[in-house]
Amino acid sequence: MAHEHRGTELGRSATRVRLSAAFAVTLVGACTAGGNAAGGYGPFTPPSGTPSQFRNVQTVKTLGVGGGRLTARLANSVRLTVKVPAHTFSKPVQIAIAAPTLKQLTAVLHTLGVKHYAAATGFGIFFADGNGEPVKGRFSKAVTLTVDGKVVGIKGEKSLKVASPTKSSPAGGKTKKGDVTLSTRTSSDLLFANPAR
Repeated sequence: MAHEHRGTELGRSATRVRLSAAFAVTLVGACTAGGNAAGGYGPFTPPSGTPSQFRNVQTVKTLGVGGGRLTARLANSVRLTVKVPAHTFSKPVQIAIAAPTLKQLTAVLHTLGVKHYAAATGFGIFFADGNGEPVKGRFSKAVTLTVDGKVVGIKGEKSLKVASPTKSSPAGGKTKKGDVTLSTRTSSDLLFANPAR
């Protein structure tokens, strides 16, 4: 059975999770699911180079080999829905979603050198085994990420996959006003920015 930890529950587990409140946007380094995560979750250790803004974990959930879904609320009242197909992983995995504030996302844009754009929203998504170790390699199936909200899907919007504090690449995906759908086979940090007014 999947277990979801939110709010104060996550706060009480902060020492186990070992994540400092700071930096989050795209998915970060993948892992081969190992260990039995069904009984709980171990401390997460994001891959080196993960921007600090993408470590403010909001939601943690364990999914079995049958897959499943989870949702999280992001900055600017945006909703993220994650769908994991059955048999994407050979063993249960933990999925953590980090939700940076607009102030943190703006700092990321500045560090990346993106000018004339304003941060709209963003998130980090991490996949780990039962001991909190990052899943290694690419997933056997693509995980679908759907981002819904008034500030996404805007004309001229940039969706960026943040690889490090100073490096990013286009995240791609299908875009329409109020809705962006992407897929990933690794953990990632994602940032959405709209043309500054």
